[in-house]
Amino acid sequence: MEHNDKDIVYLMRILIVGNTDVGKTSLLVRFNEDKFVRNQRTTIGVDYKAREMFIGSVKCKLQIWDTGK
Repeated sequence: MEHNDKDIVYLMRILIVGNTDVGKTSLLVRFNEDKFVRNQRTTIGVDYKAREMFIGSVKCKLQIWDTGK
């Protein structure tokens, strides 16, 4: 079954905030790409990733923002 943006029921914007070097980027990469980078570089400014997923039978799009500080 093919889906497109018209099928998205919810658009969620998530902002990850916290102190420097606590693992915000590692959390984002692990969730979005299912990998862990041991020596992750410090985020300068803001990074952005998007992911579409189903919560139950509802299609959702997550816009995840990773702050540098």
